[in-house]
Amino acid sequence: MPLQLGMVMYTHISQTEYGNRRAKLIKSLPDDAVVIIRSASPKKRNGDTDYPFRQDSTFYYFTGLYEPNMVCVIEAQQTILFHLPVDPLHERWEGKRISEHMLAESYGFHKRKDLHGLSD
Repeated sequence: MPLQLGMVMYTHISQTEYGNRRAKLIKSLPDDAVVIIRSASPKKRNGDTDYPFRQDSTFYYFTGLYEPNMVCVIEAQQTILFHLPVDPLHERWEGKRISEHMLAESYGFHKRKDLHGLSD
């Protein structure tokens, strides 16, 4: 069973496995295909209370990330993770976010972009 500390989820699945899942998906795609997978967003219960966060299953299966408000774009040549920048004020109230360094080193997302730069 996974262990959640803050917004980071710890499981027995290695990060290499998540990378292998993305690679397998890429091999199954036509050359010009693009896969866009959104993470879940926090859901308000009432004025100042959220429901417990639950990550989107598909996003978690391909990334291993348990953080809200991210988008993973998978193409034949590259995988890009769009995420919110670290914000000390937000972290004070919502808890720590995963760092840029951790996204690159531990999760294999060497190409990352600010989510605010992604247009709907």
